[in-house]
Amino acid sequence: VGTEDFTRRLSEKISEKGGIAGQIPLLRIVKKSDRELKEKIEKLGDYGILAFTGRNSVRIFMESLLMSGRDIRALSGLKIAAIGSATADFMMEDYHIKADLIPEEFNSDAFAELLIKEIRKEDYSAPKKILLPRAEKGSEIIAKILSGSGIELDEIKVYDTITEDDIDINISFKENYKNYIVFASAAGVDSFFEKRAGLPDGIKKIAIGKYTGEALIRHGIS
Repeated sequence: VGTEDFTRRLSEKISEKGGIAGQIPLLRIVKKSDRELKEKIEKLGDYGILAFTGRNSVRIFMESLLMSGRDIRALSGLKIAAIGSATADFMMEDYHIKADLIPEEFNSDAFAELLIKEIRKEDYSAPKKILLPRAEKGSEIIAKILSGSGIELDEIKVYDTITEDDIDINISFKENYKNYIVFASAAGVDSFFEKRAGLPDGIKKIAIGKYTGEALIRHGIS
């Protein structure tokens, strides 16, 4: 359960491993007004770190950067941080940008702590301010941890996720297989249970991270 891009990519990987995957592309990415983002791009020199929490943020940021008449050279004075290896791989493959910072654990807590550690290094000489393009419904954890540590952060909500109304979310079992349902975000969990009262008995639930898991718990699912 997730966006069309995520469910397609994960289904392909499951199929490569011999599994059978059905897709529920319940969420659609909608780009928000990029007026504020364009303003921040004009002032990239104010920041020491550009932090990305997913490929959608990377794509939308880079589209705005290129539309402004700039290219990746505009990022030369910044440390680039990615919340996980998939985001880092996407940056390299699509934009030839190598992430400087990737946490060992791919979650908001570890990401925030890594950013704090970087800025507090004795030899850190760049501006102690972070730019974070993010989702409208994304986790607030990074901002809370950074602000609690006195780190200056500019968050820009560059896209939102909306629920697709015409997606079929019927779930069928495959005989002689273990059956799982995978949730890629807390927003996806909420959208799923807005459309469906529960899950079939015997299906195992998988969450991409602990905050998605907490969203499941709020709906009575462990």
